[in-house]
Amino acid sequence: MKKEKEKEKKIGFKIIKIQTLEFSFKEVENNIIENLFFENNPIKININFNINIDKDKSEITFDVNSFLPETTENNYVTHSGRTSFKIVGLDDCYEPENDTFQLPDNFMIQLLSISFSHCRALLSVELSSTNFKDKYFLPIIDPAAVFNSTKQNINTKKKS
Repeated sequence: MKKEKEKEKKIGFKIIKIQTLEFSFKEVENNIIENLFFENNPIKININFNINIDKDKSEITFDVNSFLPETTENNYVTHSGRTSFKIVGLDDCYEPENDTFQLPDNFMIQLLSISFSHCRALLSVELSSTNFKDKYFLPIIDPAAVFNSTKQNINTKKKS
């Protein structure tokens, strides 16, 4: 009897949309910003990701939300950026018995990395006319570590 080779999934993508969904900032004096970024105080930046998979459109969308908090109730800067990808071969990753997708980790890490870089650029453009220009940037991240730490929370169910 011949062993059947498991079919290797061929998957590809192209970027179809890059956009800012939300941006707001609080006008503050330069000296406050200088103290915020150039003192030895660590800066807390909150970042979260939302990933949506639309089987019918063969699209995956990453939303990257970032907040530079002033207090627990208020933020100095709030930003949400979106990158959408058209996925070739998404149907091959769909498992109808579980109503989920089994996408290769390296593929998802690559999309997350691209999306985060886009969000960093979008935020920089949004901040260009504010006192935060050239002072506040999203940090460099290890996309594999971020993906692996949040893998259980990723919604791989198809969008209805």
